[in-house]
Amino acid sequence: MIKLKVSKVDTLKHVSDHGLNLVFTDKKTVDLLNALKPDGSYRLESGKSFVEIVRCGHITFTDAFFSVGSNRTHAVHYMDGSELAFTLNNRTNGEAVETLRSIILGETLPRLFRPKTGAEQDTLRTWLRTFAWTLTGEAGLRAKAIHGKVEHEDGMARTMASALNDARRNVSRHEVRNYEQEKEEIKADIKYSLNRFKNDLDRHLEMANSVSKYLESEAGLEPDYAMRAYYGLSVTGQWDKTVPLRVSFPGKNASLNYPVIRANYTVKMDGQRLLLSSNIECPFSVLSALDWLKGGAQLNTRYGIVQKVNGATEDGKALTLIKCGCHYIDVARDLGGEFTELLKPTHEVVVTEAEKTLFLDEDKVAFQARIDRKNAEFVAFIKTQKQQTVIRYIERMAKAKKSKANHGAELLRLLEEVKAYEQRHASALAQRDLLKDYFTGASLDACNATGKAFISAFKSIDL
Repeated sequence: MIKLKVSKVDTLKHVSDHGLNLVFTDKKTVDLLNALKPDGSYRLESGKSFVEIVRCGHITFTDAFFSVGSNRTHAVHYMDGSELAFTLNNRTNGEAVETLRSIILGETLPRLFRPKTGAEQDTLRTWLRTFAWTLTGEAGLRAKAIHGKVEHEDGMARTMASALNDARRNVSRHEVRNYEQEKEEIKADIKYSLNRFKNDLDRHLEMANSVSKYLESEAGLEPDYAMRAYYGLSVTGQWDKTVPLRVSFPGKNASLNYPVIRANYTVKMDGQRLLLSSNIECPFSVLSALDWLKGGAQLNTRYGIVQKVNGATEDGKALTLIKCGCHYIDVARDLGGEFTELLKPTHEVVVTEAEKTLFLDEDKVAFQARIDRKNAEFVAFIKTQKQQTVIRYIERMAKAKKSKANHGAELLRLLEEVKAYEQRHASALAQRDLLKDYFTGASLDACNATGKAFISAFKSIDL
């Protein structure tokens, strides 16, 4: 085994969250890895952490231990240089990984294969239903890779079939579209909405009148449940007056309309390269990142898509970070320049000030003012809702009128869409069938059957 000392072996968080897919940004480490022969056993150490790599043809075994959190991950990877790839780790099934090491590297079979009781035999029998293919070694791994590829293409074919059916239904619905009926439905909708707003306002005025009478009565009675729920009032004490009743507006903590977000990693530029403080190099260039921020192609990494996240700082200022997987990065702060302008927050953070608990028996004037404020807020809300409903009505009527004028053109567009989906569906089916024909004889079912046959052949042997 060749041992290499490196400055850093990725971070525990990335191995834990995303599986053993190691990337090294240190140039010396990269040069050492590139110099390794295809086959062999290697161990990379950094303090108490290590990564062991065993390469054997198309198969690579990895064993990683990270001292932070004492996390250990075993995995086997199949990669034949084409698009076929498959990874199995100990989180899926540890015995399966150990079995593959036994078959391919000649290590001892796991304890599972030496059952001493009926229960252990049942456990082995159940395990074989899913993982008998591991007993065929590389053939089983290749079969799993093929199975995943065929399943992916089959899924694409089903997706295209569903999209094609949707496109055909869109044509059928468009052909019988009744624009006059749609206009009547739009009119009925706005009549219903305006009537609902009127009823809401009437109920509000009735409630406002009730609370006004309650405040004027000074009878010390408990407000009814509807009034308490409507205004968010709280009542403490006992109904029998052994503890005096106290009516209050509960206090509220200060709040923001956006969540507080913080950067947990930093980024720096090295020419066109982007390097993270987690010792990972971004799989895209500075120019690609700028292009994406300007509306260009979506950026993707093995941790997921790259996206902008809007939030607020703890002191209530707007902040826009870049997020990918577990990374939150303040790119505008770290890189500056054009990034600062492109990531300038466009959202508005509204800070709602804290309010202390307000008791009726302590300050009736302030209590009444709070009631009046809530009444005014509700009336303003109803007014805004009515205005927005009228605007939507005008927009919907205009859209219906335009749709009627463009009925023929839209039908042609939908028919072209059906043709396009028919071609894509046919292509997906052909690709799936081509894969099935190309990989005939390497099926997962055949490998499972072979694995079970191995066990049957060894029944008389004490494993």
